[in-house]
Amino acid sequence: MRRLAAAAVLSGALAGAAGAAPPEDWIGHWTGTCRLAPPHEGLESFPASLTVAPGSTAGALRWRLSYETGQRDVRDYELVPVDAAKGHYAIDEKNGLLLDAVLSDGVLYAPFAIADRMIVATYFVGPDGAMIANMPAFAREPARKTCLTGAPETCAASFMLVQTQHCRLTRAAMSKF
Repeated sequence: MRRLAAAAVLSGALAGAAGAAPPEDWIGHWTGTCRLAPPHEGLESFPASLTVAPGSTAGALRWRLSYETGQRDVRDYELVPVDAAKGHYAIDEKNGLLLDAVLSDGVLYAPFAIADRMIVATYFVGPDGAMIANMPAFAREPARKTCLTGAPETCAASFMLVQTQHCRLTRAAMSKF
């Protein structure tokens, strides 16, 4: 019973922390470097940029990612409000994929599963003013499942980290795109 009460309190606290529009200081052009660990096909780091600009509808943001990995990879997305009061957004990849995301305490969380990976993308502006984008990829199948001793109905599954992508981007001069 205490576990359920604690879960309810925590859930209420998290709901209270969510909500609001993406911070105004996200708008702009950001450039920097992304690192992969472990390296993918010999690629350990690569230049990247993110342009955040007003979107096509009220409250939406254009979210344009560019990766320079030997060939230019541009991803022209839009962050669209679903229920902004609750911090609920969707990342519209403009190819049929919509990824739900939640803005909480200045961090955009976008967990999704694709192929055999589970990715929890996060975006935030750090204390030094840099935009930090993290995309750890986990195996979708649990590495381990365990249950509490004496409470077999309370179980946990844990997942192995397969790869991380960590990007640190600093504000650059705005350019047309």
